[in-house]
Amino acid sequence: MYANYTYTKAEVEVAGRKLPLGSSPENIANFAIMYDNPKIGLSFVISNNFRDDILQSVGADKFTDSYFKKEYHLDISVTQRIFENLTLFLQLNNLTDQEEQQVFGDPSEDYSKIQQWAKFNSYGTLGISYKL
Repeated sequence: MYANYTYTKAEVEVAGRKLPLGSSPENIANFAIMYDNPKIGLSFVISNNFRDDILQSVGADKFTDSYFKKEYHLDISVTQRIFENLTLFLQLNNLTDQEEQQVFGDPSEDYSKIQQWAKFNSYGTLGISYKL
């Protein structure tokens, strides 16, 4: 198991306005549970990742500053050895179905407007690996 949390409070002044330091989210958190049992050939990881809003670029005023909104992701990875050289694997990504949103204006304020929106959906990979 591992956990990581980072808090950063950094501001810059631009044209008389106090803004968060660009590309520096206030909060970042990661948490994962891992299991590995070589005797039965099973391993898995459940991973959680959170990132706060990020200032991407400074506009002419607070209405045109560009931000990426906060994101939370949950991913799972499982591998199972079937034979000595044959392994089955499964990866499930973005189980939270997280959207990526870029907005004009501070995302915590009512005046923010969507600039760009992308939806990647949850997705997975299933496969077999053979080592020569």
